[in-house]
Amino acid sequence: MDESNGTKEEAEIAREHIEEQAKGFLAFTGVQRPPPNAVFLLVMGMTGSGKSSFVSSCTGRDVVVGHGLQSCTSDIMIFDFDLDGHKVYLVDTPGFNDTHKSDAETLATVATYLGTSFAQNIFIHGILYLHRISDNKVGGSARRNIDMLKAMIGEAAYTNVALVTTMWGGAGGGGSPTMMSTMEMREILLRREEELGTDRSFFAELIEGGARLVRHGDFDNSGRAIGSSARETDDELLRASALAIVRQLISQSRATGGPAVLLIQHELVEEKRRLEQTSAGIIVRGDLDRTAADYMGQLIALKDMIRSKTQAAATVTAMGTQQSATSASNEENREDADLETEFKEKLATVDEERQVLGSGLQTLQRKEQESLTQKLEAAEERFRAELELKERRLVELERSLQQARRARLRKTEPADKQPTPPQLSRVKEEVRKGRRALAGLKHTIDGVKEGLATGLATSMSSAVVTTVVGAIATTMVCVLM
Repeated sequence: MDESNGTKEEAEIAREHIEEQAKGFLAFTGVQRPPPNAVFLLVMGMTGSGKSSFVSSCTGRDVVVGHGLQSCTSDIMIFDFDLDGHKVYLVDTPGFNDTHKSDAETLATVATYLGTSFAQNIFIHGILYLHRISDNKVGGSARRNIDMLKAMIGEAAYTNVALVTTMWGGAGGGGSPTMMSTMEMREILLRREEELGTDRSFFAELIEGGARLVRHGDFDNSGRAIGSSARETDDELLRASALAIVRQLISQSRATGGPAVLLIQHELVEEKRRLEQTSAGIIVRGDLDRTAADYMGQLIALKDMIRSKTQAAATVTAMGTQQSATSASNEENREDADLETEFKEKLATVDEERQVLGSGLQTLQRKEQESLTQKLEAAEERFRAELELKERRLVELERSLQQARRARLRKTEPADKQPTPPQLSRVKEEVRKGRRALAGLKHTIDGVKEGLATGLATSMSSAVVTTVVGAIATTMVCVLM
């Protein structure tokens, strides 16, 4: 792709992405009331469990955005589609094994939106929890995500959960193309599924409480989705599988009393707990405390080891010069200083995460507003800088063309080095479109930022908790008209 054209396309895509997400958040947080047929489903699971692919199958469009776009929006993404007379909103949440974000930060982000939506009488109809069946074993990260799921939703919401196993193999399943080529491999997968469903440290407790274990993209030995036609394409098979799961979850929710009040929503909004006092927050806070204690233990052990080595070295040189003893002491001091610096950095990180957990819902909202504002401003600045590069390129081409014209008069410039008017016209058009796209992006971002500020003021002065992020409200609605 041409570089200039890429700038135009990226800025336009960024604007469309921000507007799409704004619409979803307006509905999810109750600032703009969703239609009466709306259904809100959380999509949860480890990073890499296939959440984005599942959402793409449901919506029929690519929901995976590049880093540049992802960095200018919330870590939660909302996508909607129509199904059987319902407007279904899929709320895609980050996993608790994200290498770029701590569990405390992830919990704070998810809790902010869940608390805000509940305070605005927007309820969760179901939870889709995705898990890779292709994993050889359920490791610590998987158990951690399952524990956090239980702590966040509470036992009363287990009946609203679909435990979706993914990566069964075959077309689009995420595993090896030959994964289902032997009965032996299929038996292995079925044993894994049975283990997940019967072990209480995995899914057994959830299933006992009413959750259902379902398969997404399961393929038989012929390579076709079970119950499918050979004429169907891979994408159609996966879409049919995903929609069947969503339909089942909606029916499951209706049969068990409708939407659920998640435990973390009850704790944050009705009991007005700080995040660290919620069931999920207690788990994360306990991990942080153990991590801090572990750092302290390692530091003490390392200091003792260094001190012992230094003392031994000093004993060996006791009959030597004072300079040797001083050198040993200086070395010990340097080692201690390095260890102390390392310890302080690690402990500071733990303290920062503890501070996040010490927040109530309004503080969490304010922090999310600040984070989103910074992301939006950074995105606008990035696209502006890229456009400026293109504008400089245009100026250079115009200058080169003028020089070439003068050179032709002197007949000193080879013809193949002279920029042609069509080339210059193309670059001019690209810059013009880039400016227009950036102006549209800026208009959208300004609307979102103003709405955030308005929503924050409303939230702090109102007895009812009002969303900070979703309060793109009046300004954002106007932008989207």
